[in-house]
Amino acid sequence: YGHCIYPKEPKISASLARLLGHLVADGVIQNNWTALSHSDPSVIGDRRRLLATREVTEIIMRDRNTRNSARPVTVRYTNRRSPRLATIQRNGRAFVRFLEQDLGMKRGARNKRIPSVVLESPWEIQREFLRGFSTDSGVASRLSPNLRFTTASAVIARQLRAMLLNAGYYSTLKRRPVLGHTYWSLYLPARDSLAFAEAVGFIEPERTQQFREWKKTYNPTAK
Repeated sequence: YGHCIYPKEPKISASLARLLGHLVADGVIQNNWTALSHSDPSVIGDRRRLLATREVTEIIMRDRNTRNSARPVTVRYTNRRSPRLATIQRNGRAFVRFLEQDLGMKRGARNKRIPSVVLESPWEIQREFLRGFSTDSGVASRLSPNLRFTTASAVIARQLRAMLLNAGYYSTLKRRPVLGHTYWSLYLPARDSLAFAEAVGFIEPERTQQFREWKKTYNPTAK
């Protein structure tokens, strides 16, 4: 993967790295809880399992005030316009402190950044982060295997581009004004998108199958 020399020892687990990918892409952090939303059953299940891991539970239980009242992960369907949209939430002030104070995560889409603990981890850990992050931010065209990662954070755009380049994936960065707000998009060419899909993969089975079909018909010499 490129010419980057990755650290040998991971600083976080693979499951926590993937959860951080979900949270950086689509997470909401408040004083006492953390939440994610999605409508795909596979993604809902993955996010629910990651928030319910023993590792996350042990972090929450550090707070003595929540030891006797720590609740499991809740999944709620409350959007009438989008009945399949689920909100997956885990209460726990200690986990919020862990994300913000220990990992340096920020609230607000434009303030977000990829935690340094991810950037300083081996490729297998970064790969899990990217797998979680691409669930919401990795958008492929229906007509061609070209991935597009879009974020409201300029910091994430630069960090992500460097992470992808270190792993051997080329991308172009473009600024996109949308309704008076600025967004940043990274575009991967078809060859790099297909390589990303094979090495990193997606949580959604339909998306995985879509890229498999594209790989069968992809012609690298076609214009």
